[in-house]
Amino acid sequence: MLRWGILFLIILLLGCNSEKKRASHITHLHPGMAHNFILQQLGNDSFQMIDVRTPEEFSSGHIQGAINIDWINHHSDLLHLNKDNTLMIYCRSGRRSQLAIDYLSKHGFKYLFHINGGIIQWKKDVKSLIPSPKNEH
Repeated sequence: MLRWGILFLIILLLGCNSEKKRASHITHLHPGMAHNFILQQLGNDSFQMIDVRTPEEFSSGHIQGAINIDWINHHSDLLHLNKDNTLMIYCRSGRRSQLAIDYLSKHGFKYLFHINGGIIQWKKDVKSLIPSPKNEH
C-alpha cells in the first residue's frame, strides 16, 4: 500500500513539473489602433502583417507591408509562419481573419492581433493603405 502511495506521489509531482503550453495572447484592435501599432512595429523583423483574403482581393488593394495567405484555399500555409512572431491578421470584414486567429491560436501561435472590421473598416477609419504618421487622427 505504501509503495502505491509513493508511486502516486511521484507521478503527481512529475505531472506538476511538466512544461505547460503558453497561452496565446490575442488582441482585437480597431483600425486606428492597429495603424498606430503597425507604425510602432516598423523595423521589427518579428512582426508580420497577414492578409487572409483571396489573391484577387489582395491584388485589388492591401495594407502596405502585408503578405497574402489565402484562408479559403491555403489556410494550412499559415502554419509555416514563425510561432514566436507577432502577427497582425486581417481580411475583408473580419470573419475570415477571426477564423485564422482561432486556428493559429490552437496551433500554438503566441502573439496575435486582429483588425476589427477588416480592410473595409480600415479604409473608412484610416483612409490610406499606406501606414504613415500622416494618417494618425
